[in-house]
Amino acid sequence: MSNASWPFLFTPVLTGSVIMVICSVAYNNLVAKRHYPKHWL
Repeated sequence: MSNASWPFLFTPVLTGSVIMVICSVAYNNLVAKRHYPKHWL
């Protein structure tokens, strides 16, 4: 409704997603003493 451009919308979503994945992998590997992912593609 505010005629925002795609880069303006894409940047916060991308950075937020990357930050959440990094935090979850760090938590899982450091705090929970488990290793994720077991195999990379």
